[in-house]
Amino acid sequence: MSLQEQSLIGRPEITSIRMLLAVDSDVIRRVLSDFLRDEPLIEIVGEAKDFTELLKVLALKPRIVLMDLHMRDEYNFKPEFVRSELQASVGHVLAMSHCYDDEAVGLSNSYGASLLLDKSKLITELLRTVEKLCA
Repeated sequence: MSLQEQSLIGRPEITSIRMLLAVDSDVIRRVLSDFLRDEPLIEIVGEAKDFTELLKVLALKPRIVLMDLHMRDEYNFKPEFVRSELQASVGHVLAMSHCYDDEAVGLSNSYGASLLLDKSKLITELLRTVEKLCA
């Protein structure tokens, strides 16, 4: 039984957690997608490789967006604009970064992220974090 199945057992109102992956690296996005698809309570509803795609797929109404803070952005969207779009469509934003410093924390906050995850610890922390946010 998965970590989430154990902790959410007896909560019939939670059938699945709709998640969107917004990561510019094809490899990392594929690894995350494969990892999360094995979790019975997580449903990957969409993927985006840049902010333009992210804004389009928000129409899928995910509960959580897992977003790379340093994703490509050819149109230079302002974090405040992205934040307003995310807040209108999503329950929680989980930001991830290869560094965990004041700059990353500030950028994470400007996007309205609920939490900032360190990419080097991502796999071990991700399921616990999703569970806490959706409890």
